[in-house]
Amino acid sequence: MLSFAVMTAVLHAQEPAKARPHFLPEVNLGGMPYCQIELAVTPEELRRGLMDRAYLAEDGGMLFFYGTPKFTAFWMKNTLLPLDVIFLDAQGVVLQVTTMPVEPPRRTAETEEAYERRLKSYSCPRPVTSALEIKAGRAMELGLEPGTQIPELALRALLQNIIAN
Repeated sequence: MLSFAVMTAVLHAQEPAKARPHFLPEVNLGGMPYCQIELAVTPEELRRGLMDRAYLAEDGGMLFFYGTPKFTAFWMKNTLLPLDVIFLDAQGVVLQVTTMPVEPPRRTAETEEAYERRLKSYSCPRPVTSALEIKAGRAMELGLEPGTQIPELALRALLQNIIAN
């Protein structure tokens, strides 16, 4: 749980609104500190995700924060690293964990539309408030499975979103 001092420090951070990317304060995932979780909130950040990234730190990831529950789907368009996507509700409860392998890149003669059509879509059958992408296989290593609660993740995402806007 976040202490009052940490919440106050986060709320009073003096970052300019355009300073991107925004990272969450350290979050504990399955007993491991994660210090490099980037927050995706804007339509562009949510659309782009971890595309074209050749590296992701062991304690890194991206939290897609929607604010209100919604149905959403992920794909591995232009994504160079295999990822686990962890779908969460507003209380930070894990609803589903899915491993997403790297897709073959767009072929030379392939149109953008044809490339997008062949990509597999990964979704949760329930509405989610956020989704966390981390290195593939880490969710299992950390014991993150449906029913696991990560309440500080939901709270920190909410606080960081308030600061970013």
